[in-house]
Amino acid sequence: MTEAFIHHHARQPLAGRAFHFGDFFMSPSTARARTSGPRLELGKVTITDAATAALERTGTEGVLLLARHLHGNWGNLCEQDALQNELALLLSLRVLSCYAIADGVRIWIVTEADRKTTTIMLPDGYQKQPGTAGALPTG
Repeated sequence: MTEAFIHHHARQPLAGRAFHFGDFFMSPSTARARTSGPRLELGKVTITDAATAALERTGTEGVLLLARHLHGNWGNLCEQDALQNELALLLSLRVLSCYAIADGVRIWIVTEADRKTTTIMLPDGYQKQPGTAGALPTG
């Protein structure tokens, strides 16, 4: 790449741009649908009591949300957070999905950076693990 190309694109907004990471290519439209197979290891899957109650109350199957998370459908995340998840897959960082279910309830699924645990929870149930980086979305 030429210096002029890099300088020009460095000032462009991120939305709608393609990203290159070595041989890996990702555009915002294909980032979430790159593959139909599993995208990450889940480790031990747990669910909080509050999330269980919300899923039961709304008739939502938690296993279907978990399958979406496993396959890289991050749910109701903004484009920047979805791209952050794509980077997290490459760099072994925490991955978060957010799904809006009935009654305005949001369910978070968080796979920790070490891929040893995945937790299904309500957003207010998240307690950041020591040594993890990055902010989580607020809803």
